[in-house]
Amino acid sequence: MSTYSIKGPDGQTYSVDGPAGATREQVIGVIQQKMAEMPDPNRQSTAGEEFMRGLKTTGTAMRTAGEATLGKIRGDQAAQVQAGLSGIERGENIGKEFGLPPGLAPVLDKLESDGKLAAAEEAIAQTPRALMQQSGPIGAFVGGAAAASSLMPVPMLKPFAGIAGGFAATSPQFLGFNIERQIQTQLDQGIAEEDVEVDYDLAFKAALAQGAIETVGQAFVLGKGLVRSIVGGNKGRAFAATDKRKLVEAAGRSLSGATGRGFVMGQAEIPVEVAQQVIERYQAKLDVLSDEAISEYGEAAFLAGTVGGSVGSIGGISERIGSRSQLQNQQALEAEQAAAAATPLIEDPIAEDPIVVEPV
Repeated sequence: MSTYSIKGPDGQTYSVDGPAGATREQVIGVIQQKMAEMPDPNRQSTAGEEFMRGLKTTGTAMRTAGEATLGKIRGDQAAQVQAGLSGIERGENIGKEFGLPPGLAPVLDKLESDGKLAAAEEAIAQTPRALMQQSGPIGAFVGGAAAASSLMPVPMLKPFAGIAGGFAATSPQFLGFNIERQIQTQLDQGIAEEDVEVDYDLAFKAALAQGAIETVGQAFVLGKGLVRSIVGGNKGRAFAATDKRKLVEAAGRSLSGATGRGFVMGQAEIPVEVAQQVIERYQAKLDVLSDEAISEYGEAAFLAGTVGGSVGSIGGISERIGSRSQLQNQQALEAEQAAAAATPLIEDPIAEDPIVVEPV
C-alpha cells in the first residue's frame, strides 16, 4: 500500500492509501468518493435530529452523573475524572452525528448581511429545531413529575409529589454537565488528563440549585393547565369562588390572547437558563463576567426565549382549553345541585282516621 497526496481545488491537501502504481485519475476518484461520503460540516440539523440530540445529551449527562457518583461513594477520584472524560467524548460524538444545532450566530450573521427582517426570519425558522432540542430536559421533568404524582396515594399531596419528582429527575443531568465542564475547563488550561481533578461536592451543590431553578421555570413556562394535567392536580378538586373566577377569565380568552399571554410568560425561561449557565461557570471556576461569559449567556438567552415562547404559547392554549372544560363540568355540577335543592321532599301519607269495617 502506498499513500498518495493530491491538492484539491479548495487549496487543501488530501491523502489516501492505495495500491502501488495507482494512476492519478484513480487516486482522484477515490478521494472524490470519500469526500462525497463525508458529512457537510455546514449542514444544519433537522427537527428530528435535534429531538434525538436532546434525548442523547440528557442521557449521557445523567450517565456521567451516575458513574461519578459511584466513584464518589467509593472515594475514587480517578473514577470521577474518567466518568467526566467519557461524558465529554460521548458529547463530541453526538455533535458529529447531527448537523449544526440552532443558535444565535446564524441570526447575527443574517442581521449583519441582510438586515433585521432576514434575522427575524432566521430566528423564527430555528424555533422548531430549538424546541425539539429540549426533548431531554422537558421529558425528564414531565416523566419524573408524572411518576411521582402517580405513586402518591394522598390526592391532596399529588401536586407536591409531582414537583418533587420533576426536581429529582431533572437535577442529575446538571451534575453530569457540571463535572464535564470542570474537566473541560482544566483541559483547556493545558492541564494533563492525569492531573485533572473533580470537585464533586461543588458540582453536586450547583446541580441542586440548577435543578431547583429548572423545576420552577418548567412549571411556570408550561403553565398551570399543563402542570395540573401532568400531576393530576384537578382530580377530585372542589373549586372555590376565586377558582371559578379564574376559570371564567381563562376560558374567556381568545385564541390569540391565550397564545400571546403564554408566549410572554414563557420568556421566564430566559433568566432560568442564564442563571444555570452562571452557576455552571462558577462551579467550574470560570469568570462569570468575562466577554466569553457574556457571549455564553447571550446564546442561552436566545435559545431560552425561543423555546420558552413556544412552550409557553402551547401552555397558554392548553390552559384556555382546560379551563373551558373545567368550567363546563363545574357549571353542570352546580346545576345538578341546584335542581336537587329545588325539588320538594315527598313524604309517605299517613291516614289520620283509618276506616274500620266491623261485621253486622
